[in-house]
Amino acid sequence: MERMGAMLSTEQMIGQIYDAALKPELWNTVLQNVAAYTQCQSAIFTAIDQLSPAYNFTFSHNIPEQALQAYQEERIQIIDMRLHAPLLMRAGIGEPSIASWKHYVNMPDTDEYVFYQRCVKPSGLGSANGILLENGKFRWAVFAVHRGLNAPDFDQQDLAKMRCLSEHLRRALQIHRQITLLKQEKQQAYNVLDCLKVGVLILDHDSRVIFSNQKAKTVLEKSSALTLDAFDCLQTANHQQQAQLNTYILGALFRSTTVQQSLPVGGILGLSDADGGLALMLSIVPLSKLAYVAQNSADEQKVAIFLTEPKHQHQLATAYLKQMYKLSKRELELCEWFVNGLELKEIAQQCGITYESTRTYFKYMFEKTGCTSQNELMQLLMGVTVDFEHIVSVKAADTVCLRQQS
Repeated sequence: MERMGAMLSTEQMIGQIYDAALKPELWNTVLQNVAAYTQCQSAIFTAIDQLSPAYNFTFSHNIPEQALQAYQEERIQIIDMRLHAPLLMRAGIGEPSIASWKHYVNMPDTDEYVFYQRCVKPSGLGSANGILLENGKFRWAVFAVHRGLNAPDFDQQDLAKMRCLSEHLRRALQIHRQITLLKQEKQQAYNVLDCLKVGVLILDHDSRVIFSNQKAKTVLEKSSALTLDAFDCLQTANHQQQAQLNTYILGALFRSTTVQQSLPVGGILGLSDADGGLALMLSIVPLSKLAYVAQNSADEQKVAIFLTEPKHQHQLATAYLKQMYKLSKRELELCEWFVNGLELKEIAQQCGITYESTRTYFKYMFEKTGCTSQNELMQLLMGVTVDFEHIVSVKAADTVCLRQQS
């Protein structure tokens, strides 16, 4: 077992990553621990979405305030994205990559030089070991650790350490994004989870379901691919899927068996329906410190399972839209149909109202949201759709969807 200093094991650090996904203030501690684990001077976890700025965040450890202020207030993070996303993409999303900034000092009148002067020089850094977690034309997310100008270069062992954390950081980012629009100050985490349109189950140390949000309840009530037994344990439609699910749950509980001493720390599993089609996708992850949402259970290891229906269309973060724009239940219903591509006449038919009533509802929605056209409303709604990517490790790609064997 690799250890981080004399404090956390690799398993404990992975558990801490998922805890931080639900409680973002823990990211600073995660970054500090990962920096120590990789023998680095500093660390940063940042995400930018220029089309949905509400998602943006930056967490850091041991980076001077001067550099952080420039990074956030002078839009240096956009330069960072445009300079370094292509470099990280050469390794691939989720794959660690080493970059050196030392030569930037010899590149005056360039973005590289601006980045060096504003961020690298004040921090005394020379190189980075980073993981591209998400990438697009106007968005990116990266987790990186840094070493100073005179520190040893990163090597293959350093890459292996970051690779060990990679898929867990990517899954944690997905969870973090789900909660960003919903979490309110002083609100209990369970209440937040109940608002999500991604299904969430929480299992105790005996693998029994102790919490399910409203979406998970709806899915379980109608699904034949996943059910509960008499002991509140999850049951799948066939033995092969059940064995894999049990393995992932035990791994997320950090338990080994006499048969297999090294279990994966959670994982991704596709469940098939009676016809052999993909019915549900599950992300199984550890949660080790849920005392802040469940009193009297401070030291018990837990497991969270995030589940989605792959065939389902776009879903909206309706709780956010209701709070932010005061949309009514009927208006939210119309928005759901609209964001999934229906024309106004089709929406009227689906909702059982007249075309003129539908136009009136949209007029009210324009006033509430500040939009002046259907195109603007579509752009606003697409910015608050609930998307969840089940992050699959390369090693586990062949076992993600275990279909019914004939």
